[in-house]
Amino acid sequence: MSDRITLREVPGYWAARQPFNCNGTLSGRTSIEGYGRLPEPHVAELAKVASRVAYVVYSYETPIGWVLDDGTEEIPKVKYSMTTSRHQRLLWR
Repeated sequence: MSDRITLREVPGYWAARQPFNCNGTLSGRTSIEGYGRLPEPHVAELAKVASRVAYVVYSYETPIGWVLDDGTEEIPKVKYSMTTSRHQRLLWR
């Protein structure tokens, strides 16, 4: 079960790789559960490393950042809505 948190707490959960749910729009998960609106080049990249993904943050149902089993972080530079862009900035902190 994931913790229900505020936006302010998201960077800490991202750093700790802890599952969370924030207002039903932003969540941290320990597995890939779909690709949402992630652009195709990034879908192919994520699919290629899917077995190595240890943690994923979703904005709505789109993965906006993930961490591989070796600690490598990936936050694709993709332009989304204002809300999802704000969610991306939380991961870049």
